[in-house]
This record gives sequence, C-alpha cells and structure tokens, in this order.
Amino acid sequence: MSKYDFELDLSGNTSTGMILSKIEKGSTVLEFGCAEGRMTRYMHASLDCRVYIVELDKDAYDTAAQYA
Repeated sequence: MSKYDFELDLSGNTSTGMILSKIEKGSTVLEFGCAEGRMTRYMHASLDCRVYIVELDKDAYDTAAQYA
C-alpha cells in the first residue's frame, strides 16, 4: 500500500473534485505533484485530456506516467 493510495473523490466538497470540475474535456494539462496519477488517469480516461506531469517520487512518477 502506497502513501498515495486513497479514492478519487469527485464531489464538490473536496479539493480534487473542485479542481477537476474546472477542467474542460480535451484540454492540455500540466499537473504538478501527480503522485501515482489518480487525477492524471481520470483526466486522461474520462476527460480525454493530454496530461503532462511533474512528480519528484520516482516510483510514483513511473506509475502515473502511463496516463501522461
């Protein structure tokens, strides 16, 4: 289990939900601190975004890179 392992909550009551609600389908996004790519994967798969990522944790980056 990773320190980044928790559910993506899309409700308007969370920071991730508020951020993701502002991103338009098909956007190009630069995501800093993507961890293992929970939001990255959502933007790629559900919003059809092109996502570029910056992550300092090499293992987390390697996991997220498949969606970026």
